[in-house]
Amino acid sequence: MARLQQAAWAGNVRELRNYLERCAVLRTIGPLAEQAGPVADDLVIDASQPYAAERQRIIAEFERGYFERLLRLHGEGGARGEAAGVDRTYIYRLLRRHGIEQP
Repeated sequence: MARLQQAAWAGNVRELRNYLERCAVLRTIGPLAEQAGPVADDLVIDASQPYAAERQRIIAEFERGYFERLLRLHGEGGARGEAAGVDRTYIYRLLRRHGIEQP
């Protein structure tokens, strides 16, 4: 219980609920390390660049990291769209945009 309370749940209650449901279905406790990665510590902002370009770069970095982790957690199927709270066609579009291979 303490590990669950201390984990960084990026998606808040929805992500925690999905994790607990996965554990219940699989009847095992999954690793928490895959749930979240470094967030603010790895954020490098280059203020010498124009705001719009730097913002776009950071958003692209976030999207790529988020969807790589999402695929590791959910693999194929509708579960990843539901977990992310977005339509699966949007997920496919972002995966193609970032050159992420689907399992």
